[in-house]
Amino acid sequence: MNALHAPILQVDSPPRRAIYSKLINALSDAWTVSQLASSLPSVSVEAIRTTIHLLMGEQFVELVPHMRSMTVRVTDDGADALREILASWGEPPNAAGAEKSS
Repeated sequence: MNALHAPILQVDSPPRRAIYSKLINALSDAWTVSQLASSLPSVSVEAIRTTIHLLMGEQFVELVPHMRSMTVRVTDDGADALREILASWGEPPNAAGAEKSS
């Protein structure tokens, strides 16, 4: 993977891990921030919004045209990059309790 404009996207964190996993596990789906927030209650709306904007900057997600709300879908290059990032992180230290920790 090439160097990112926003290297923070490669830094492991529970919110990024949850967002990337959700996007990778539903590649054909299009998402609004509110839809992602509803499906990831342990992740703040602000974390989702910030991550989506950074992913847009890297062209890992693209806007879905003709939608009233900002709606994005993962690009092919984005899917490859997100899989690579998730693979580099491996398993979280406490996978079972990751969502419950503060």
